[in-house]
This record gives sequence, structure tokens and C-alpha cells, in this order.
Amino acid sequence: MNVKEVFAGLEKLRRVRRGRKPKSVWIGNGKVSLVSLLSKLSERNLDITSKEVNNNHGKYSLHRAIYASSSKFGFGYLCVRSIDYEQAYFASYTGLQDLSNRLEGDIRWFSSFNELIQYLEAHCTSKAYVSHIKELKV
Repeated sequence: MNVKEVFAGLEKLRRVRRGRKPKSVWIGNGKVSLVSLLSKLSERNLDITSKEVNNNHGKYSLHRAIYASSSKFGFGYLCVRSIDYEQAYFASYTGLQDLSNRLEGDIRWFSSFNELIQYLEAHCTSKAYVSHIKELKV
């Protein structure tokens, strides 16, 4: 995914003196979140869920996404913690592109929805989330 196309308008050219190369200024602070980036990773999102978690290591957000794709295997699952992604990623197009590439590589793809459900039943600790995904209309 090319983040400059998906999230256009997060930079503007700054006026400079005659004869100098124009510079871009980042104006995207607070305009792109991890959830908005997750929603753009695949052509079809079946479910994106966010949950606040408070444990011994501190407070963070847990984001889970289920994707459907005709160009990949079929169904994808991604689970990320907001604490793993610093604000530096959201400070430039280069950072956003790096984060997007990293997240796209972290998606686990399955050839069928049943394989995805079996994986969630074996690896996900939240039985309520697994039952929620089972109820999705695919």
C-alpha cells in the first residue's frame, strides 16, 4: 500500500527563498491513527476491534482485525498492541510507510474461514472474541 496515496494531504510545501528547493512540512499529527491504518491494509475488512487493556506492564490498546482478500490466500488475522508502535511512525510519510509494510507482513493469511477460526480457538485467549468472529457473515 502506498500511504502517500491513501492518506493524501498530510504534508504541505513551505515557502522558501527564491532559488532554494521547496521543503515539505508535516501537518498530519493526530490525523492518522493505528485503527485508520489497519482499516486500509486490505481491500475488505470483516472486523476491526479495539480494546483497552490494563495489566502489570501498563495500559495499552489491543487491536484485532479480520480481513478478506481475493488477491492473497483468502482470510487474514492481525493482532497488534498500540504500545508496540511509537508516535515516531506517525510523524512522516516514511514512518507511515514503514509501519504499513511491517503490519502487512504481520498479517496471518488462511485459505479458508474455518482455518482462521481454528487458529483463533487455539491461540486467542478471549473466548468472547472467538465467538464474535464465528458469528460474522462471510
